[in-house]
Formats: sequence, structure tokens, C-alpha cells
Amino acid sequence: MRASLQGGSYQRCLPVLLWPALLLLVVTTVAAQQTAPSTPGWLEIETAAVEARPANDEYNREQGRRLYNFRCAGCHGTSGEGNGPAAEYLDPRPRDFLFANFKMRTTEFSELPLDEDLYRTITRGIPGTAMPSWATLEEDERWQLVYWIRYLARDYFDDEDFDPRRVDDDGHRYLVKVPGSPPVIDELLEQGRQAFDKGRCVECHGPRGLGNGTSAGTQFNYLEQRILPRDLSKGWRYKGGSRVEDIWRTLTAGMNGTPMPSFVGALDESDPDNDARLRWALAHYVDSLAVDEATSGGALLTAEFIQADLPSDPADPAWQQAGEIAFRLMGQVIRRPRWEIAAVDQVRVRALYNESTIAFRLEYHDRSMSAADGEQSDVTPEIDQGPTYPGLDVEDFEFNRALYNDAVALQFPAREQQGARRPYFLYGSIDNPVKQWRHIAGPDGQGSMQALEAGGPARQSWINGSGVTGSAVYDDGVWAVVLSRSLEPDRGKGPVFTPGGTTAFSVMAWDGSNGETGLRQSLSPWYSLYLEAPLAVGDYATAGVVGLLVALAELLMLRRAGRERGGTGDADA
Repeated sequence: MRASLQGGSYQRCLPVLLWPALLLLVVTTVAAQQTAPSTPGWLEIETAAVEARPANDEYNREQGRRLYNFRCAGCHGTSGEGNGPAAEYLDPRPRDFLFANFKMRTTEFSELPLDEDLYRTITRGIPGTAMPSWATLEEDERWQLVYWIRYLARDYFDDEDFDPRRVDDDGHRYLVKVPGSPPVIDELLEQGRQAFDKGRCVECHGPRGLGNGTSAGTQFNYLEQRILPRDLSKGWRYKGGSRVEDIWRTLTAGMNGTPMPSFVGALDESDPDNDARLRWALAHYVDSLAVDEATSGGALLTAEFIQADLPSDPADPAWQQAGEIAFRLMGQVIRRPRWEIAAVDQVRVRALYNESTIAFRLEYHDRSMSAADGEQSDVTPEIDQGPTYPGLDVEDFEFNRALYNDAVALQFPAREQQGARRPYFLYGSIDNPVKQWRHIAGPDGQGSMQALEAGGPARQSWINGSGVTGSAVYDDGVWAVVLSRSLEPDRGKGPVFTPGGTTAFSVMAWDGSNGETGLRQSLSPWYSLYLEAPLAVGDYATAGVVGLLVALAELLMLRRAGRERGGTGDADA
């Protein structure tokens, strides 16, 4: 049984029926919401004191079984084998409890979790997966679920040889205690960078931590399912928590059933204390790779006005004067073929405009550049054809192979909007259509900038002579794209950009190597774009006069204060 805790090859079970589409829509929505930056760290989830827990007895296990069948069996299956009706359509697949491979633990590598560890995971959920937070349940109910999960894997949990609280003959304990971190200084971060190389993290996560190392796409978990390395720039998707204490624990405990090992002894085998210190250095370095989420989650993007030509190169320093917002995307699950496994989950957007033109800079992570033939398939033939949810067959969606073209798009209302009413965010409708500006990757790396109009998913057509221009660069796992067009409405119609006004926009993306084309895509809801009103010449003059008057007033106040000090007879030191 010990071998099964560490990995192996097993035949995955197949679901016996399908749940309604609404279930998966709700699951996906919850998974997207629970990745918000406010999600607490894994170790920050406090567990009830031992004496306050309900007893692990027949009554509470039965209550846990009922809760499990109602809340959990749809994904994990009634027997806990990870083969519920929804399992085939989720990536990663739900946990198979019978193999007892639990990733988030405060126990050593290959060990079982503590009951408190299971409670934390149930309470917090697992970001980046369909496992939501169950903090809405009462504490006793969460403990009842813990007891039932233990019962499902009782072959392990009831075996004293696997008890994580045991002490061996040498007095060794199998628990991971998180000590205090050494001071974070430049030297520590440099040691962490070196450890990132020495520990071979770069082989999986890539030199910039974007999950695009040389081993990416070649690794599998204990059920022989493809598993991709974490993009370390997205701390909000760290399954075990993104706080540095959580990262240290993950480096120490590893993740059972995955290629992620324990780093105990990996950085300094001869000195355990220094080895732990170097793990802190590595944890802080990984933490430094995560992009600051202060710009994430906003709903309003401001287009700055500049009195100059707009930058057409994504690398132009002029883009730095534009504020950046990171917009979250999720898989398209509204119309079939519904797509639960969308690869692009975040696009960072900036905007600038001048008297005649508006330009956007979009940046997103993609582990490989995909440009099959320089064109992207029209989505119309796919509408309502094939299975409702395409099966997640690894052979069909082989990583790092250009099945289709990478693409990203901005979507706008095609008409000037009245009030708060907006088009349907999935390609609009006949009475409220949309327009898109889209970059489609090409074999030359640059690709093409195109535009389309749509009155619904089945009513899309490319626009010739739309005036949309731009450029694109793919570099080490990152796409940077500029899309620009005249402020004047296309052919007298939208999108409408008014200085000092707002318009709606949304974002869509496709990862060609993930088998994405047409409605197999990721998308965002509607957000708002505000065009900062330019200052008139008179405004600059007024601002200058006001500034001069303020400066004169401050000077007079300082002179008066000096005279008053002199009158007291005090001498300056």
C-alpha cells in the first residue's frame, strides 16, 4: 500500500452518467470566484480545538456520508474514486480518495494528512480547480466530511503504520513544523534564485517561473493524467496557498501523487539547518516571481490621453504611463461545445489614446506559441454540433503542438449603449450585436489583426477593411499584443469611444496547443473602459495660475512665521 501513496499507474474510472449543464456552469463559476486575491492562506485556516470537535463516531460519519453524497459525490463519486458524473469534464480531475494521495498537508512527503489538514482544504477549497471553499458549512459539518473521507480511505487511515502522528524508534516525528523566516535581504533572494536552478525548478517551471520549462507537458500524475507545472507568476492559483509560509511548507512536504517532490535535503544534504534556511530563500524567491495582484480584480480600465503618436510596439516604454488591470477569464460553458479546460485565465490590459486613435496593449501567458496555418477557424460550423462537453483526452490535446492558432480579442458593443443595458457577453444578439478586434498568431510570430461583427454565437462574420492594426510579440511564454484603431466608429457604427465617457468591453482568448478554437475558448464578463478627458489649453493656464498663487501664499506664510519667531528672543541653534 505504501507504493500507492507515492504514485504509480492506475486505470481511471469512467463516469456512469452526465449531470445537467447547469451543474458544471455553477461549479466553474464558483471555482472562478474562489480564486480572488482575498483568499486566505492555507495555513491561515484555523481549525477548532481538539476538544471542540465532534467525535469521530458512527453518528458523525453517517452525517458526513449524507453531506458528502449531496455536496461532493457529483465530482468525487459515491465511493470516493474520483469518478463522479462531472469528473470526466474537469481538469484537473477530482481527487481519488481511495489512493490517499493528498497534496496539502503538514506532514512529510508520502505521509497521510492530519485531520486538521483535510479540514483546512475543505474550508479553503483549492484555487485553480473546481474544488470550491466549503466555509459556508458549519464547523461540525466540515469535521463530519473529514471523518467520512477518512472512512473512504480507511485501508490507510486505520493502519497504524501510516499514522502521521507516530514516532519511530529514533524519536523522529513525521510532522512539518513551519519555523520563522530569516530576514529577507538581497543576499537571501539571490540564494533563492541559485536554489531555483540547483533544485531543478527551472526544468518544470521555466527560467521565469511561467510553467514552461523543458519538462512541461511531459509529466503525469499517479493516475497517468497529464499535469502541467504551476505558473508561479499567478500566486492566486497556488493550490496550497501563496503566502511565503505556505510556499515553504509546500517545498518541505511536496505534493503526493504529482511530480512535485519534497525539497528536504535537496539544497544542503549535509546540514539540515542550512537546508531549511535555503528552503526559506527559495520560498521567498518563488514569492518574488508572483506578479503584484494590486492591479487585479478591477472593473474599470482608464485610457490615458497623450499628445503624441501612440506606441505600436508592445515593448515601447510609453506603455508604462498607462495603468494596467489584470482581468480574469474562465472557460466558455454557455453554449456547446462547452469548454471547462480553458488555458488562458488572465489577460493584463493597458490603454492609451490621442486626438485620432485609441490603442490597447494586451499581455497574457501561454506556455507555447501555436500558429497552425496563420488562420483561425470560423466558429459557426461548431455551433450545437458534437458532444455537449468534449471529453478530456490527453491524446486529443497534446501539449506544445500547434493544433490551432493562439488568439486574443477585445469585444465591444456595436452600438452606442443607452443606460446600463449591454449586449449578451457571448457574441451579443441580433438586436444588440458586438464587434471584436482580434489578434491571430501566424507562423511568422506576428500574425494578423482582424475584426468581426456578431449578433450571437452562430452569426459571426469577418470585417474587411476594419482599420484595426497593431503588432504582437511572443517571448518565453508571454504574448504581448497591441490593437489600435481610429476613434471614429467603423462604418458609422460602434464601438463608440467618447473622451470623458465610458464604453463596455470584454476579453476573449484561445490557446491553440490546448485544442482551442471557436467556442472552445476562455472569456470574461463585461468591464468598463473610461477615456480620460484631455485638458484644454485654458485648463493648463488655470492650473498654472493656481499653482503660482499657492506658492506665493506659502512664501508669505513662511516669512510671517519667521518674523514671529524672531520676536520671541529665541536664537536659532
